[in-house]
Amino acid sequence: MTPRRSILETRRRGLMLVEVLLALAISGMVAAVVAAMLFALANGARDRQDLRHRNARADVLTARVDTALRSCSMILARDANCVVLWVADSRKNGRPDLSELRRIQWDPASKQIRCYQAPAGLADSDNTTFQLSDDFLAATAAVAGSATFPAEVWGTSVTGWSGTAVPAGATRDARMIAYSVTLTTSAGTVRIPSSVPLRGTSILER
Repeated sequence: MTPRRSILETRRRGLMLVEVLLALAISGMVAAVVAAMLFALANGARDRQDLRHRNARADVLTARVDTALRSCSMILARDANCVVLWVADSRKNGRPDLSELRRIQWDPASKQIRCYQAPAGLADSDNTTFQLSDDFLAATAAVAGSATFPAEVWGTSVTGWSGTAVPAGATRDARMIAYSVTLTTSAGTVRIPSSVPLRGTSILER
């Protein structure tokens, strides 16, 4: 092999090596771009799924609260985190009985909304009869979570609650409740407002 031919072969091998290295570099760059795109797509799909899940939870929660409020006849008491309602005068005595009460409460510590209500078939001996002048916030708080007034969790991850009777300042004369709940999950925070009329009409004595 002549020196000139040897030099040409060496140069050719050098060029081939550079081409291989360039091809590897380009392939690595393409692979990195594809991986980033796939990662972004996966994250986007997960975020959309989390958002749909959060919105579905919010819809279910507000639907339950709306239904519970709408079926009641009177607001007996309320504060910043709780509302106590007289569902109906089912015993026809003109007074609220424990079996006729519903307490909807937001617990900021556990971030839960709970509904307290007597179980079906509550014994007469446990079915306390109240006067309209009683303190229903204190009376229902005293038995909340007991066997006669158990709790059901309606919503979790609830970071805010507010409720207002309509007309403003009214309680037992109110015919509507405007409220909002704030739900916070990995998909973010959403505030859902709602206004619900009280449509129960079975109260004999106002």
